[in-house]
Amino acid sequence: MFELGTTKHWWDVAKKYPRFSNHSFTLKPLGYAHMVNLIETHGVSKILEVGHGSGSFLFDIFKDKCEMWGLDDIVEDSRVETDKLLKLREENPHVKFKSGLLGQNIKELPDNYFDMVCSVSVIEHIPVDSLKAAFEETYRILKPGGIVSHSYDIYYRQNTKNVFDAYENTGFEWLKPRDSMNVFWEDWLVKPDLELMKDIFGKIMFENPMFVAEVYMWQKARDIRPTPLNWMTVLTAAKKPL
Repeated sequence: MFELGTTKHWWDVAKKYPRFSNHSFTLKPLGYAHMVNLIETHGVSKILEVGHGSGSFLFDIFKDKCEMWGLDDIVEDSRVETDKLLKLREENPHVKFKSGLLGQNIKELPDNYFDMVCSVSVIEHIPVDSLKAAFEETYRILKPGGIVSHSYDIYYRQNTKNVFDAYENTGFEWLKPRDSMNVFWEDWLVKPDLELMKDIFGKIMFENPMFVAEVYMWQKARDIRPTPLNWMTVLTAAKKPL
């Protein structure tokens, strides 16, 4: 699965969990709705969320249903404040929190252990030259048949091949066939199709432009910020071969 996030991906879960509707932004709830759907559909029980920051829908929803782990750390360009990260850990004693970044060969993450490794709006912050190590460590800690899934925030016409290749080069198998993938501007992935574009544009979930201006572009001073780009997300999902 490597496809643009749509209202359909979000709505079915939001009807069941109203918290996914009560936000002024859209891509985080969309990404978490995707994860909830995978968890409930595939019945996974041991889950590692990577880059959870100061909050996670999963830690609460699956508190009494799954063995939850969390991995995160404070990095130089992180918007997560140390005290908020510590507060999250204090408020969720049922979660096994570990400090570090995926791809650092973290010994506290056991081999062939997790049913699912996931992240929401995180992978776009991983440097391209670190993707290989991050996916290789994911492969190490997943059980055979385990699922890896990332919601991957991008702007229109952004090159997505580095993340796609990281999945394929590590040996993961897509949960959906390649002919279902719809990132329509990537001609190495999709044959240009006007009907596909007409269909998908009516369903894509775009981020709130004010949220984009304040959060996605926070590194630039307000007086020199360009017009906010439309941001959307690619929902990904694959499994470690049996």
